[in-house]
Amino acid sequence: MEKKEKKPRAPRKKPSPLTKAGQPRKKTGVPTVKNTPEKFELLCQMIEIEGISAIKGIKRLGLSTDMFYKWLNEDENNAKKYARAAEIRSEMIFEEMLDIADKQDKDVYIDAEGKERTDHNVIHRNKLQIDTRKWYLSKIMPKKYGDKVDITTNNQSLNAPKGIELNDDQITKLIDKL
Repeated sequence: MEKKEKKPRAPRKKPSPLTKAGQPRKKTGVPTVKNTPEKFELLCQMIEIEGISAIKGIKRLGLSTDMFYKWLNEDENNAKKYARAAEIRSEMIFEEMLDIADKQDKDVYIDAEGKERTDHNVIHRNKLQIDTRKWYLSKIMPKKYGDKVDITTNNQSLNAPKGIELNDDQITKLIDKL
């Protein structure tokens, strides 16, 4: 078998900064976005007003997650602003749960025979939406919306009093009184 000779490649030309129509070419690739304190403020407003997660806001603004967490770790005021925005968002989610629970417009429908029917799919969907929000709130705001396991001891162990010892006569008298 004979080996074919490779043809030398022509050097690549740099693309012209202008299109054929003379317009500037659009830049391609990943845009660089400056992480500014103003963007952090805007992100907190989006969390408060729209109720979106920080990750969704970071993506929408084209911010760096590393920079976002750096802002939180290095500046206590930023951490407080974000915590406040998250708290407001959780209140919005709670209000949504109430709205979903109160909404009854699609629970009942009229079938082809003119009879009123309950649409259990809508009811189950509403229950799923509420349960999902309850679970989410219990994870992001556990002190406020989490399960209350211990409300009387403030997480301290209880020292039960030692039992009272009764003799046979005292036990007999107590049983007779019953």
